[in-house]
Amino acid sequence: MQQLAGALGVAVLGTVFFNHFTHLGGTPRGNALIGMEHVTLIGIGLGVTAFCLAFLLPHAPREAH
Repeated sequence: MQQLAGALGVAVLGTVFFNHFTHLGGTPRGNALIGMEHVTLIGIGLGVTAFCLAFLLPHAPREAH
């Protein structure tokens, strides 16, 4: 599951970056910077979300039945 999530995460961030890189008007360097900014913000947002959700995990293991 972790491998799938990692692969999908890289694919989504790459798609966002190259979408900004190719579809915006302006210089390629400016488009790359905008794409990197958006990808960085998305990555930070997902990291903060995962950090907060980790506190919802149980603190102790389940008892065996």
